[in-house]
Amino acid sequence: MPKNTVLRVDPQGSLTEFDLGDEPADQAKLLARSLLDAPEVIAYIHRPTGCVSVIGGKNRARRLPNIHAGLALQELSGDFHDAMGPLVITGYLHTGDLTGLPDDAAAVIRDVCAADLS
Repeated sequence: MPKNTVLRVDPQGSLTEFDLGDEPADQAKLLARSLLDAPEVIAYIHRPTGCVSVIGGKNRARRLPNIHAGLALQELSGDFHDAMGPLVITGYLHTGDLTGLPDDAAAVIRDVCAADLS
């Protein structure tokens, strides 16, 4: 996976993969366009292979539940996450800068989204 690849999970479980880029201003614009809302970090997940940041829209409470993302986040963290609306899942550095998603975390998200939850 390229250096700054992140995943967007929509409430139906569809994945969109995109390159986050390196510039914080460009990252903020890309996240806002992807979420159709002002982005905000809703969870940080600390993992031995790299930290994960979960970004949702400020108005996500008015959106449909995102069961796929919630299950993937539970798999990654061991904790329940009340996931609503589309979410973008990225990696982040100890400096707080966003970066690409760790490969193992991306694999977990892809597996959960590919599973039939019916």
